[in-house]
Amino acid sequence: MLTTVCVQKKQVHFIKIDAEGAELSVLQGARGILQRDHPEIFVEVDPEELGPGGGPVTQYLIALGYLPGERTGANLLFVPLHL
Repeated sequence: MLTTVCVQKKQVHFIKIDAEGAELSVLQGARGILQRDHPEIFVEVDPEELGPGGGPVTQYLIALGYLPGERTGANLLFVPLHL
């Protein structure tokens, strides 16, 4: 769904995800958009993501060239290394 909606836009600058535990699946489905547009991503994460080294969401986004940034409660902002 995210890919279908975003294909119609010229560029995606920001994505907010709260998928009740399915955040990694959402990100995997949006891989093409993430690689094409390098949007900032604000995602609600499980507590394991907040520890040293992060969890699956953090590791997936690092592999795609993102860095974890500001944290607000259970939400993390990921920013692309290159714009």
